[in-house]
Amino acid sequence: MRAALIQMEKENDELLYKTTQGSDEMNVLREENEHMRVHHSKLEKDFLKLKRENDKLKKQNALYLCERKQVLEEKKLTEEKIKKEIERRENIKKTFKVVVGREKEKRKKYGLRLCVDTTA
Repeated sequence: MRAALIQMEKENDELLYKTTQGSDEMNVLREENEHMRVHHSKLEKDFLKLKRENDKLKKQNALYLCERKQVLEEKKLTEEKIKKEIERRENIKKTFKVVVGREKEKRKKYGLRLCVDTTA
């Protein structure tokens, strides 16, 4: 009976040792868990900050693209106006040449001086 009591005490000591060892491991794991929670919280804050910054940059980019599109449209309209003005001036030159040509023909035909009406 004494041997059984000694055996039970040994088993009890082993269980107590394992329990304290497990308790120490649990404390280490709790500390690691708390550290990870703090780290996770910091990462969440950084993520939200970056997300807000990203949203801000997206808005700025959209505004820039809108302004750029407007500038390109204005440039296109200006180029079209310039083309129309060039065509108008070329048409005036052609008309003037035709009038001058007719007057030259009349002068040759009738021996008159060159007199061109530039108001046309």
